[in-house]
Amino acid sequence: ILVGAIKPEEISGLAEAIDAASRKNTLFVASSDFTHRGPLFGYQVPSEYIRKEGGRDAHARATSRLDHDASALLESGDASGFIEFRARTGATICGAMPIALVSEIRKRRGGSGAFREVAYAQSGDINGDAENAVSYMAMIEKLVF
Repeated sequence: ILVGAIKPEEISGLAEAIDAASRKNTLFVASSDFTHRGPLFGYQVPSEYIRKEGGRDAHARATSRLDHDASALLESGDASGFIEFRARTGATICGAMPIALVSEIRKRRGGSGAFREVAYAQSGDINGDAENAVSYMAMIEKLVF
C-alpha cells in the first residue's frame, strides 16, 4: 500500500480499514527518511536545538537531537504525539503519516504500536556536507509478549 498525503485525523479510520482488509500475518513496513536540513531542503532545525548544542557540528548534533526527540515518541507508542511534534517543529520527516499508520494498525492487532531504534545516520557522516544533510533511522516494532 502506498500512502500519499493523508491528514492526521484520517489515520484511525484508514488503519481500521486496512486491518479489516488484510490478513493477520501481514507484514507492514513504513519507509521514510527523517529530517532533511539545510538550504537545499529549505529547512533548518529550530534554533532552540542549535543553541543547546553550540560549537562545531552543532547543526548535525541538533538534527540528531530533533530526530531522537521524534523517535522517542514512537518508542513510547505515541504516534499522535509524533505527528504533533512534527507539526510543531516543522521536522521534515516525509513518511510521518505512514509511520503513524503502521503504529495504529499494530495497536489494533494487539501489538504495542511502539518502535525501537536499530540504526541512525546522517548523509553528512558520509559525504562531509555539514550544511545540507538527510537523516536516516531504522526502527522495528517492539514486541510485547
